Amino acid sequence: MLDFKVDEKKCVKCAKCVNDCPGRIIKLSESKIPFIPADKEESCILCQHCLAVCPSAAISIDGVDPLKSVEAKNALSEPGKMDALIRCRRSYRSYLDENVDGAVIKKMLDAAANAPTGVNSRGVKFSVIDDREVMLKFKTEAMKRLTELSAAGKIPEEMAFFADFAQKWNEKKIDIIFRNAPHMIVSYAPKDCPTPDVDCIIALSYFELYAQSMGIGTLWCGMAKWLIAGLLPELKKTLGIGEENVLGYFMLFGRPAVKYARGVQRKAENVNFIKM
Repeated sequence: MLDFKVDEKKCVKCAKCVNDCPGRIIKLSESKIPFIPADKEESCILCQHCLAVCPSAAISIDGVDPLKSVEAKNALSEPGKMDALIRCRRSYRSYLDENVDGAVIKKMLDAAANAPTGVNSRGVKFSVIDDREVMLKFKTEAMKRLTELSAAGKIPEEMAFFADFAQKWNEKKIDIIFRNAPHMIVSYAPKDCPTPDVDCIIALSYFELYAQSMGIGTLWCGMAKWLIAGLLPELKKTLGIGEENVLGYFMLFGRPAVKYARGVQRKAENVNFIKM
């Protein structure tokens, strides 16, 4: 059941919900009150567009109270501030040895949960290491197994650099892969999602930008993905990721140990404007 409800006293009969519905499943009754026919309910993707577009907060769907939603008039960021946030986003490779507050992590996860997904499937899942001691245990186990692979000569030639990483870790505790970050988040999604790979990347992009606004540093960690996906797939089980899922991407995060004084300067140059 969709639990699609309309407060008839609030409804202004504007039909905006009808016109904006992606699936075109909302209809108008003879009295111009919107409703969803029972045989159309299964076509709803629960995007909540109807709730969002209603000017009088008359519509509720899936048990969501429209009065608890953020007002759109409060959602627009000043373009200059948004531009600064994007330009000042950096890849952090130095972190303070301390945990990020759990409430802050939850806010970043909630931001990621609002990222768009193909057909609004919302299948993206996250595995999060939210404690630096757990992160140390995971990293130590990963490096132990990597060292064993290296000693057995089982690292493919194209990934030979991982043997060097293991050596540096064992000899000097230099952490090239995980950068001594106190936390890590991994995105993944069921294989039967319409667009699992892209959905995972978009979700972490939302996570990262919100993290930046909270003073939290992040790093897209391709090294960690190569390590787990290519050399140590058994560690996916440790992360709670089953074989029915597509492994998305890894992101390190924590309180940064370095501060950048300004943003960088880049312009959109590789652009092809289509003329017909």
